[in-house]
Amino acid sequence: MPAIVAMSGAIAVTGQDAQKGIAVALEHINADGGVAGRPLKIQLYDTQGNPGVVRQVMERLTRLERAPVILGCEISAGTSAAAQFAEQARVPHLNSPAVSAELLERGYKWYFSDQITADTEAATVVEFFEHLMTQGDVVPALLYEDSPRGAGTIERIEVLLEERGIEIAASAPYSRSDRNLLPPVKRVQTSSANMVIWAGYTEDVVTKLQAMQQHDFKPYIVGISGGPGDVRTPQLVDRGFVEDVNLSTVDY
Repeated sequence: MPAIVAMSGAIAVTGQDAQKGIAVALEHINADGGVAGRPLKIQLYDTQGNPGVVRQVMERLTRLERAPVILGCEISAGTSAAAQFAEQARVPHLNSPAVSAELLERGYKWYFSDQITADTEAATVVEFFEHLMTQGDVVPALLYEDSPRGAGTIERIEVLLEERGIEIAASAPYSRSDRNLLPPVKRVQTSSANMVIWAGYTEDVVTKLQAMQQHDFKPYIVGISGGPGDVRTPQLVDRGFVEDVNLSTVDY
């Protein structure tokens, strides 16, 4: 069975985790007799976390190799492209990492996910925010990676906060390709926010947490997705600082 995985590129950490997960799953499945009595094997295809490469790989798998099913260990931006190819070719595409609500709203019949959606994430974050408001004055700012995954969830949070009459102190999108990641952090820091709702991946979250520590900026941080929730984050950033900002996360 083929699996598309970002084994290199900006989100290689996510792909490496996917590889480990696949290895564990294979070990258990094959120990139980495999599939229909035959051992299951997975062929990995590196997408580099690049939607353009995802399209090339999916075209090859669906049109040339006629894969009967495709496992996806790809983020939302890449999965959006993959799901379209799977739908056109009528090939089941099974995915875990992508949570963009857009993927489910399109009504795909050949795309399947075991993930929570961006709508669920947004509702959970706002519910937690309302709980924090009972403890004192809380002023939110939004910090997010500008992709279908990050922006999609943040847009839904903005709608929910607006419905509740809650003003957002700052909104700071950024791209993983930006060499200087300090400006969005400073934009949030110079606002009146004392809480940051943050959607990002491990690499950019680690870099920005380090920048926050250098500038002695310690807001209460509610994270979204694998970046803030990555168990390696306290090892890559000062553990004491991670505790100072109460880093928490809403994730699958």
